Amino acid sequence: MDEQKLIHDPSQKVLAMYQAVIEFINEGCDINTLKVADITGRAGIGKGTAYEYFSSKEEIISSAILYYVKVCFEKLQVISTGGRTFQQKINEVMDFIDEHVKEKQGVFFLIKMVLESYEIPKNLKDEYERMKHQCCDKEKNEIIDCIVEEGVREGLIREENVFLRRAAVETQLSVYFMYRIAAEKKMELDLEADFLREYVYQNLLKLLG
Repeated sequence: MDEQKLIHDPSQKVLAMYQAVIEFINEGCDINTLKVADITGRAGIGKGTAYEYFSSKEEIISSAILYYVKVCFEKLQVISTGGRTFQQKINEVMDFIDEHVKEKQGVFFLIKMVLESYEIPKNLKDEYERMKHQCCDKEKNEIIDCIVEEGVREGLIREENVFLRRAAVETQLSVYFMYRIAAEKKMELDLEADFLREYVYQNLLKLLG
């Protein structure tokens, strides 16, 4: 089965398997003990159907995560291309992080698994990385580039190196993301969200201005 189609245009049966995977993850299921039969049983389809689309459990899980990553990217593309200022776009991305960390959606499923001490098998990591490179990296870079270009148009960003632009945006938004994860875990944080939002924005201006 075409991997791009599994991520970008999945059938109803494939979507049912993806939803089953996400439900298991949110329920705290150990993916090491999860079986294909568990996924198809939750999805309401026969076990043999899974092998019409996927070659392994790892491919099902990786594809499910990447499908929801793709859904998240579609929402981020709306933010990045809309008629907003650079600061508004950065703030809306952080709003997006707030919403999706709280609801445990999309792009945060894999990170949720890692941070909650799952023993991630190497073959799942390898499968995810292989498929992510094919299906998601291009979209992620396009979103970042579009946001940065608004900063360039406004005269806020003068850095010309594309790698440094992307790295700055990714790392600063990752700081906010890690803060939100810690807050969801009820960790003691001597830091207010509004302060960190401004900190992230000002750091971007320093790094790229």
